Amino acid sequence: MTAGQNRIPVNLDYAASTPMRAEALLAQREYDDSELAGVNPNSLHSLGRKAATRLEVARREITRSFGARVRPSEIVLTNGGTEANQLALLGLAEGARQRDRKRNRVIVSAIEHDSILDNLPLLRAAGFTVDLVKPCRMGYIKPATLVELLGDDVALVSIMVANNETGVVQPIRELAAATHTVGALFHTDAIQGYLHIPLDVTELGVDAMSVAATRLAVPWHLAHSTLRAARRCARASLAADRRPVVVPARKTCERSSPLPLPPHL
Repeated sequence: MTAGQNRIPVNLDYAASTPMRAEALLAQREYDDSELAGVNPNSLHSLGRKAATRLEVARREITRSFGARVRPSEIVLTNGGTEANQLALLGLAEGARQRDRKRNRVIVSAIEHDSILDNLPLLRAAGFTVDLVKPCRMGYIKPATLVELLGDDVALVSIMVANNETGVVQPIRELAAATHTVGALFHTDAIQGYLHIPLDVTELGVDAMSVAATRLAVPWHLAHSTLRAARRCARASLAADRRPVVVPARKTCERSSPLPLPPHL
């Protein structure tokens, strides 16, 4: 056997995904062996109500990671990062347009993850104009560059917290503040930075934030969006009676699920 055959490969690409921690595996097994395994928390029977209670406990625990002024009712649980991003991007854009018909333009950065960029054809098909804001040579979006594209016809701006290829952290607070000067909503894909850098939703001033579990050593299918001032727009989007269509990103393949987060996490 050669020296090369003795080598054990090590995955160092934890910026893409991570194996599950022992604690997460144990929690998953405990749930699978419990009376609540597979129970629908929307059911009215006793086990359903018990599962719903456990689910709300988990929602409150998740809420604390976004800062002291975020409420559990502002957390929307989804099946993965692709679904969380699409919910925010398509839902908030349409909701903003329902409230103000002239807002038919969406701005996203040119360095977004595929789970954002792959939805741009859907926005255009729905009648939105989409503009891409480019980063500077250092890899971040300058607020002044964004300001040049802003106008009272903008419904939504979406710029990620940290780039999944370069690791560059964007000046989200300044970008969100600039967006709000024209009355538009601001969403950020925070999947790459969640629980790695401080992300206080209120201090950042964002209207919606998407996060996921792919970098946290827990089950991959867990994700959620935090919706704040954008809740009214989300309701308006639902009132528009548009069917949600989840488009898998090129680097992932997630399917939408009607089931909420398992009650043990």
